[in-house]
Amino acid sequence: LRSSLPPRSFTGLIGEMEEALRERRILDTNIPVNRAFHYSKGPFEQILDAVGYLYDERARRVPVRHIRFWDFLLRGGYGTEEIWGAIRHPIMTFGTDGDIRTEEANIFSYTSGDSYLEAADKLSRAVSQFRL
Repeated sequence: LRSSLPPRSFTGLIGEMEEALRERRILDTNIPVNRAFHYSKGPFEQILDAVGYLYDERARRVPVRHIRFWDFLLRGGYGTEEIWGAIRHPIMTFGTDGDIRTEEANIFSYTSGDSYLEAADKLSRAVSQFRL
């Protein structure tokens, strides 16, 4: 599910979904709604979440190439190592204002709420990564 709803509206939608699941007794009242489903706040968080939590019907991890944003980045010319680099080392320096200025940010929070295109554009402006 992709949504362009503002955060407040999306949170309201989640509440409605929870209510419907509980009314139909699909979700037990003792189970927190975040155990039934999860949503990622941005495209890079989608990759991180999917790598950690998505399994297919045979209980095997879903291959990264099946993660939509991962595939979008590959088709946009990014390599596998570049994408893994962003996931494993998310704190980066990004060029802004025609690269006259830079700003440090975590790629997950920096792209929160972004479209795939917006998040890929921000990654393209990364000028350095912090690696330990």
